[in-house]
Order: sequence, then structure tokens, then C-alpha cells
Amino acid sequence: MPTRRKRGLKAEIWLGATQPTGTVPIVLFVPSQDRDGRDIDHDYWVTRALETLGTLFRCATAYPRARGVWRDDQREGALRYEEPTVVTCYADPAALTDTARSRLRAFLHRLGRETNQGESAS
Repeated sequence: MPTRRKRGLKAEIWLGATQPTGTVPIVLFVPSQDRDGRDIDHDYWVTRALETLGTLFRCATAYPRARGVWRDDQREGALRYEEPTVVTCYADPAALTDTARSRLRAFLHRLGRETNQGESAS
């Protein structure tokens, strides 16, 4: 007979986990091209995103390339199609410290700046 979760019991306890359960989703979209449609070193940036989330929040997963589009309003609404990789994790709320948020923000700004992005999505 299946057991029922007790109200108020932390998931890591009823799952028998040895680490806190991540409940805060963090999703990054690593672009495949720059704002001008030129390919970027995609694998490098996916690896940096995995390292950043893994270091800050204990884990991360990169899904295969997707198809995406964004509208560049600074260029007369031109649609930019690309194949981003989605990198995600579930963070323990206690891990979302000011330092962790600052380091994540710094990574995202670096990604956007060094890959010449019009926008960054996370």
C-alpha cells in the first residue's frame, strides 16, 4: 500500500535524501549565435553555465538544443532564430544567498556581453 506524504514534512525527509531538496527552478537559455547571427562557441558557454549552476546550487542539467526566436526591437523588430540550449537546476532556497545571486548575475552579464546578445533570458 502506498504511503502518503505527511503535511509539513520536508521532501528530503520523506524521500530519504541525504541533501536538501532543491525547490526553486532556475532556467538559463544559452544562445547559439550572437546578435548579428554569427555562431558563438556554444559548447564553451554551455559548460560555463553547467559549472556555474553546479558550483552554486549543487547540480545542473543541459537539454539538447532547442529552436527559439526573439524579436530585436532595436533593429526594427527583426526576428532572430537560433538553437539555444536550456540549462536548468532546482536550487535549495537556502542556497540562494546574496553571494550566489550575485555570482549568477555576474555570469549572466558576462555571457550576454561576451556573446554580443541583444537580450538574455533566464
